[in-house]
Amino acid sequence: MESEDHVVQLVDDDRMQRHWETYSAMILTGLERSPNRSDNILRVMDALANDEAHIIEIVRDGQILACAVIEMVKRKDHRRWVNVWVMGGSGMDDWLSDFLQHLTGIAVERGAAGVMCGGRVGWERRLAAYGWKREHVLMEKKL
Repeated sequence: MESEDHVVQLVDDDRMQRHWETYSAMILTGLERSPNRSDNILRVMDALANDEAHIIEIVRDGQILACAVIEMVKRKDHRRWVNVWVMGGSGMDDWLSDFLQHLTGIAVERGAAGVMCGGRVGWERRLAAYGWKREHVLMEKKL
């Protein structure tokens, strides 16, 4: 998907290899902020290598602004969903709407029941404007 300012697209293997340093830095930043403490870059790399996950990039003027790692997951109702596993980058206000539209298109193409993601509290406010609703809450107690 292209707008005046940026392109939102799935990344093929060749592009992923050429730009891995950029993607991995963004993914690491996203993982550091992730509520899922068991995630790490090695799990992401393994899923990407085994075609169990894919990268969507947001590019403007040849510069990669952000990327998301997506995967298909089966929820407890046994339906398949597209999950945004981790995301990192900058300039979200400029591209979030187009990213979500592209993500929805991928979900429809793959016969998914919907799209989902986990994230920090700020995501709830941002995504609510696009019809997303909170499903779960993560709680923790540090020792």
